[in-house]
Amino acid sequence: MKKLATKLSSLSVLMCLAAGLTVSADPSPLVKVTSPDPYALEGASSGSFTIVRDSGITNSLDIKFQILGTALNGVDYVTISNVVTIPVGFSAVDIVVIPIPHPLNQPTKSVVITLETNAHYRIDKHHSATVKIVDDVFHNAAPAVSITSPTNNTIVSVPGDLSITADANDADGAIQKVTFYANDKVIGTATNSPYSLVWSSVQPGKYAIFARATDEFDKSTLSTAVHVVAANPAPVVNLISPTNTASFGHAAKITIEASASDADGISKVNFYVDNRFFAALTNAPYSVVWSNATLGKHSVIAQATDAYGQSSFSHTAKITVINALPLVSLVNPTNGAVFKALTPIVLEAQASDADGGIKKVSFYAGDHSLGSVTNAPYSIIVNNLKAGTYKLSAKAIDTAGQSVTSKSVKVTITR
Repeated sequence: MKKLATKLSSLSVLMCLAAGLTVSADPSPLVKVTSPDPYALEGASSGSFTIVRDSGITNSLDIKFQILGTALNGVDYVTISNVVTIPVGFSAVDIVVIPIPHPLNQPTKSVVITLETNAHYRIDKHHSATVKIVDDVFHNAAPAVSITSPTNNTIVSVPGDLSITADANDADGAIQKVTFYANDKVIGTATNSPYSLVWSSVQPGKYAIFARATDEFDKSTLSTAVHVVAANPAPVVNLISPTNTASFGHAAKITIEASASDADGISKVNFYVDNRFFAALTNAPYSVVWSNATLGKHSVIAQATDAYGQSSFSHTAKITVINALPLVSLVNPTNGAVFKALTPIVLEAQASDADGGIKKVSFYAGDHSLGSVTNAPYSIIVNNLKAGTYKLSAKAIDTAGQSVTSKSVKVTITR
């Protein structure tokens, strides 16, 4: 009987959701009482009540109740206090009814628990429950039950179905039903051997699987738990572009593309550049264009997330964005040319850039700027040079901001 009482106590958490409490906005817990084991067989087994609360598990809660019925407390069953405490961290507590054997046959008697109101909780409509004490004239034995499949610590892939099978027998009676539980939820009942069911659409998580066998006297036994991990395989994601160690010009339009697959579907693919979020795509093809990459080294990675929130990362592509220097030459005037003072002189340069274009070309006499142009043909006219010798040059600046100065041309201005 002690072993059965211990198993009944371990069921208290399992009964939380099965109790069907209605959650209210009222902050005080809603409390109800049920009798999951409504029969106590004298000399063989105990019965039990379960008191359940719907909230407030961070605090202990004292529940007061009346003990009524035709059975006498302390005479027909081991004394039960009229106050029970739901401990911190638990949603339910069991009250075990242990019959006291009598030498003479006794009629069936009842133990009735009726919850009393209290300022610390509210009472559900299911505020009363009954356990019957039956004189065990046939010394009825408890059923035996164990889960045969799956085995303990099994790992299953989801989404999917899980087959559960239990072995149940009763030495001096018949099994009426075997009820299966996953953590605190009833997932099904089998009434015929072999006692099995298929748990459909198992969600990711860790589960303790139980089976409860019940005989014709409503006497029941809870099996040892079998622990199962439902794991969702991570999606597969590959970064197609850019490839590792690739180089690009600063004005290049870089395609970032990934492939992703998963048995339960891809919900999104995120791209990250230099460990910062860059873009998110929800439909294939998972591709986006990066058109404003700065000069230097960068890293690119893709992250795929499936329908269950499981995610994985691709390999990292390390790339370099480079800039080709512009080309520039001063084509007019020619080296050694001689001009009279204040004569208009045409300064002309040729400039080009392989990977972006020319932003502007500036002309210089020594370190003195003579003027700039932003469009070809790159030429200006100067007429304010006084007598003397000058080194003329042109400087081209590309769209990346990098510049190159041409070879200087020496000219002489006479009086």
